Amino acid sequence: MRLAIALDTTPDEFLVGAVKHEEDEEKWREVAELLRGMDEKQLDMAKSFLLWLSEQK
Repeated sequence: MRLAIALDTTPDEFLVGAVKHEEDEEKWREVAELLRGMDEKQLDMAKSFLLWLSEQK
């Protein structure tokens, strides 16, 4: 967060900047917006889901 403030940007810009394909950039922004509005419990649940999802083949 401090890095984003120091660079006068938002944390989701780091996520979007890490996108491998430009056509995926909008998807990353949409996900970042969804996460931004979540409380701590919802973020924990989202993290658990994403960890589970990443283990699926």
